[in-house]
Amino acid sequence: MTLGTMEFTVLFKGKEKEQLTYNDYQENQYWSQDMLWSIEKGYIRGYNNTTHPTNGIIMTIGNWLDPQGNLTEAQMLTILLRHSKPQELNTTKPTQPNYFASVPYQIAEKYKIPVKGSLTNKALADQVVTRGDLARAMASLHYGKSVSLQEAVKFMYDANISSGLVVNGKSPKTYQSYGVNDPLKRAHIVSFVKRYDDFLNSGGQVQNPSNP
Repeated sequence: MTLGTMEFTVLFKGKEKEQLTYNDYQENQYWSQDMLWSIEKGYIRGYNNTTHPTNGIIMTIGNWLDPQGNLTEAQMLTILLRHSKPQELNTTKPTQPNYFASVPYQIAEKYKIPVKGSLTNKALADQVVTRGDLARAMASLHYGKSVSLQEAVKFMYDANISSGLVVNGKSPKTYQSYGVNDPLKRAHIVSFVKRYDDFLNSGGQVQNPSNP
């Protein structure tokens, strides 16, 4: 697929605005408008002034969104909290100032968001995260308690955040069709967060699951 360019006004850390041109933005993709929204809100920034982060063939120095690139747990958690806990994210003092995800993991511990990594286990924090991991983190953050994977997938469907993966031209909205073990792509998370934001703006009401 041919790479494109698009200039964005970027809000970084809630206050700094600048113009950035991304070399791999594409129009008319399912994620295009959600990516634009996420960048303008400051939820995602991309890779700046570097070669392409995952495609070694592209050696051009520039800014990249890498929509089909995988996310680590630390990256996923940071993006979720930029949306849901921005003030706390910006005002909490990091216990490990040199680690970009220090505050996100501190907040995850506070709110009992189910994660595999931690400030003492950055190896797991840097591992590729799955669509199921995202569902559990998002649903648990929404309900204010840790929920099971099955409950999290149900939440994603009930809140119209996901329609499941297409199977034989259909989206059956089953646990199996959600793809809990599939890697979470950068294009996925911007669409999930945008749909979650739409859900909250519409009232944000779904049945609260029983305690796991």
